[in-house]
Order: sequence, then C-alpha cells, then structure tokens
Amino acid sequence: MAYSGNANQCRKVGPHFGIDLTTEPRHRALLRYWFTANGYAARACDRYLPTQTLFVRFEDLCGEPLATLRRIGRFLELTPAEGALRAIAKTISPPPTIGRYRQYQTAGAFSETELQAIRRLGFPVADAVEADSGGTEEPWLDGMPSLERWLAKNDLPH
Repeated sequence: MAYSGNANQCRKVGPHFGIDLTTEPRHRALLRYWFTANGYAARACDRYLPTQTLFVRFEDLCGEPLATLRRIGRFLELTPAEGALRAIAKTISPPPTIGRYRQYQTAGAFSETELQAIRRLGFPVADAVEADSGGTEEPWLDGMPSLERWLAKNDLPH
C-alpha cells in the first residue's frame, strides 16, 4: 500500500484522519492511511459485528486462493463443491503490482514504529532495513489491537 500508484482515497479521506499527502513523504502517508482506515474498520467490526467479520488479506487470496476460499466458506458456514472452489481459485491470480515494495529502497524510509506495525500484522519486512527514528506519537496505531484480534481469530500469522 505504501508504494501504490493510486493515492485517491488517501488524498480525499486522509485529511479527516489528519493525514496530508502534501506535508509528509507519500509512502509514509499512504502506509499511515492504510493502517488508519483498516484500524477504523476493525474497531467498527469489533464493536458492531464481532462475530460476523472475516479478515482476508489480499496477499493470501492471491497466493493461496483455494485455501483462502475454503476459509471464507467455513466462515460463511457453506460447503461449496470442491470442483466449484477449484474453478473459482483458478480465476484468481496476483496482479503485477503485488509485492511492489520489493523494488524500492526501504532503508530509512519508515520509522521503527511503522516497521513494527507492519511486522505485527504478519507482513514481511526485510531484516536489513535501517529505519529512521522519525515520526511522532502514532495515533494511526489506535486500531492495531482490533487488527491483531482479526488476525488471531482468523488464524492468520501475526
């Protein structure tokens, strides 16, 4: 998300969360927006739909479509035919932009707090990354407990 070419949501909604693309590095603003928006959704689901929410990572859907579709089926208490699941799984493929962060120099690009937040949600961060110590107290992490609960109750790595 941090290196997405599409910043429209962040540009339009980010200011409501105190995120301004014009005053901070784009990659950091986009990452903070992702955490803020998903954290907001996780908190709302914890509050209003605690047993009716399934967290599905796009990377998991693209990387393990059959397993992810089975998990979605279990959550919905459905038992779709295996042939149907396999047929649907064959239509899912990762877009060329998945993993795009690997093409960027990340040393110093994110604060240690940002890198820890990424790791806590089960996303890989290169061990050799040298983080800057920039950033202030991070209100965008307010949704982290809810996001971590989503991961835990959905048996996702964190």
